[in-house]
Amino acid sequence: MEAETLFGKMAALCSRREYSVAQIESKMRAMLAAQGGETPDEIVSGVLQRLQREGFLDNRRFAEAYVNDKLRFNSWGKRRIVQGLRYEHNIPDDIVRDALAERYDPFYKEVAKRLYNAKLKSLQRGKRELSPYELKAKLAAYMAARGFDSFECEEY
Repeated sequence: MEAETLFGKMAALCSRREYSVAQIESKMRAMLAAQGGETPDEIVSGVLQRLQREGFLDNRRFAEAYVNDKLRFNSWGKRRIVQGLRYEHNIPDDIVRDALAERYDPFYKEVAKRLYNAKLKSLQRGKRELSPYELKAKLAAYMAARGFDSFECEEY
């Protein structure tokens, strides 16, 4: 596949929603591999650079959208969001910190409190009564799985 054709397809993809550089690189390599033959690194890197230069692709913009979406729609905590950005999307630490600082604070405690209270009610409605220790352990495990720190749970 020619670099210009690949750029057009990736630009169309990026114009629909935000993608990380790692996601677009993976999609390009898969597209080129499906056509057979080798994946020339210079074509992939050239298309990535052009997408970034022309504003179709921006890791900072992606990280801000990711933080916003995962907090609001998935109710994820800070740890889980950071893990997704770093390990799934290869976003640098400085961009992760900036995205969290910008988008995180206003809504964070409200989400944590809502999740904590909902889980507490569901555990109290259970078939058997839990000891305070079991209740606290289950709540802490639930909140940790959602990406919230244990000290945040103790506030509620």
